[in-house]
Amino acid sequence: VVVPENTPTGTPVGVQVAATDRDEGANGAVAYAIIAGNTGSAFAVDATTGVVTVARRLDFENVVAYSLTVRASDRNGAGADAGARFVDTRVVVSLVDTNDEPPVFDADLGLATVLENEAAGALVAAPFATDADVSAGFNRVSYSITAGNDAGAFVIDAATGVVRTAVALDREATAAYNLTVQAADNDDPPLTATVVVPVHVQDTNDNDPVFDQAVYQ
Repeated sequence: VVVPENTPTGTPVGVQVAATDRDEGANGAVAYAIIAGNTGSAFAVDATTGVVTVARRLDFENVVAYSLTVRASDRNGAGADAGARFVDTRVVVSLVDTNDEPPVFDADLGLATVLENEAAGALVAAPFATDADVSAGFNRVSYSITAGNDAGAFVIDAATGVVRTAVALDREATAAYNLTVQAADNDDPPLTATVVVPVHVQDTNDNDPVFDQAVYQ
């Protein structure tokens, strides 16, 4: 059976095991239990009906499939009783990846510094994010600058996250920027994360002295 990893707890997985016992009374009553393969107690089986349900939050990134051993015991499931009889069956549950992991930026980038008047294309920063989803349909990350990019002074490579200058900067006009960089996965709608990249424009000697007046007399 195939189950999406974001299936809510308590949801039947679509399997109902069933066993019969020809004995009469308590000797013929059958009870069900999962006795092996239930990593993290992820699933439960109703002792009376045999319906298998999700018992805990599933995570495809940790476990992609389960092979559950379900036991049907007579005498109302008194497995510790020497007279109890039982039979086992196997229920295989395969998880389907869903987009449940947003991108995560690796670390705080700190302050980036760029010389004013440096030619366009100067490297500023390289914020990098990863996405823990396994499926390629959910873990490809693209980057964009969503705020702080006054006058379009910077550009970002959508595939790599590398930020460069788009123009020669002028410290006397703007001495600092705070760029908000967004990482988005490739789902629709995407999951996103943001990081602020502070940029300091370093002064260079690009201005001549100027007298307050042309002639002093």
